[in-house]
Amino acid sequence: MVRRYSESITVLAQQGLPTSFVWRSVTYQVRVIGSWRLATRWWEMRHAVDRTYFRVETPDHQIFELYCEAALTGKVQGQTQGERWMLDACLD
Repeated sequence: MVRRYSESITVLAQQGLPTSFVWRSVTYQVRVIGSWRLATRWWEMRHAVDRTYFRVETPDHQIFELYCEAALTGKVQGQTQGERWMLDACLD
């Protein structure tokens, strides 16, 4: 079963990969077990999405899906300015 959350989280990453995150005041140590990228509608900045998803596992075998969303700016070039991390789902 998948539970969707779409909640903002704080992530510690090394070389672009999450190693831990804080969600609801609890810190989870994780290892990445999968990743993929979603980039859509880059030609329409209002609707553009540029996310890198990570499926991660905790030492006690909890599985979470996190994503890092790049903030796109500019009408043509789509330069990245900052990012935000979100907890997308928890898999049972």
